[in-house]
Amino acid sequence: MRTDISKRIIALACALTMVMATLMTGCGKSAKIDVGYYKLSSVEEGDTKVKGKELKDYGLENASMVADGQGGVIFIFFYSTYNGEVKASDGIIETDFGDVAYSVDGDEVTLSDENMTMTFEKEY
Repeated sequence: MRTDISKRIIALACALTMVMATLMTGCGKSAKIDVGYYKLSSVEEGDTKVKGKELKDYGLENASMVADGQGGVIFIFFYSTYNGEVKASDGIIETDFGDVAYSVDGDEVTLSDENMTMTFEKEY
């Protein structure tokens, strides 16, 4: 099971092609993402949730997102960077690899598709 979730995390993080804009219910409101550095705090797929120190087991302990407060974001996964542009009115982040649905709830930004949810928590 660990291998399966690892493959899905890599696919989402590196390619972002599997992620499509979907309606998000109960996950907060789509809004502007505040300027700052956000660290991956959890990944959830089905009944499996990986968080905290467990992220290291999947090589995700340094996964993060940097937002410039003006609509630009940079994702950092496995020491590679991926650029994105926030479209707050649509609730998506556009990337070269596809669109990612997102929501903001306080200091948390959640990315989601029909299979997986990734939550980033603002560090500073």
